[in-house]
Amino acid sequence: MIPVLDLETTGFDVRPGAILEVSLIVIDTSFRIHEEYTAAVHYAPEVLEPLLSPWAALNHLKSGLLAECYASKTSLAQIEADLINVLNDNFGSEKPVLAGSSIHFDRKFIEAYMPALDQRLHYRMMDISGLWEWARIFHGVEKPDFGPVAHRGLPDVMGSARLLKVFGERVHVKSDWNLSGRL
Repeated sequence: MIPVLDLETTGFDVRPGAILEVSLIVIDTSFRIHEEYTAAVHYAPEVLEPLLSPWAALNHLKSGLLAECYASKTSLAQIEADLINVLNDNFGSEKPVLAGSSIHFDRKFIEAYMPALDQRLHYRMMDISGLWEWARIFHGVEKPDFGPVAHRGLPDVMGSARLLKVFGERVHVKSDWNLSGRL
């Protein structure tokens, strides 16, 4: 089982910054979805607007995410508790390796704003966009075009899972690796 996550944020800066939307799916190695969670974080406009980068303000206004944040009744603390419950239900006491595209970016926000979730996760991460960079550099493989990135949690997390599925279907690793010796 693999938890795949995407966050929408106020911009690239963790501080000052904020998490606007969280989407998580739990998939198995056959890429079947076992659980899906998505939520917009509640903010009052006067709290959120000073934190928004110009890009985030324009694009999250256009996508409707800002309106969803203002209308939401769900706090970030509640979302963090919900995510921990999803992990507990699907992984028991195991600390799962979090996956996602450029997941290191999301993980910085998790560390800053959802420390209990950060502690619930394994320190390793699976960067799906990094896997595609490896395929591009070493094998000339171009990333499939799934259309434009929505910059919304659920469509983006589904896109990450689709990329992982294509990668998993097309890349075959021999199990008889010999790791002795030098490069």
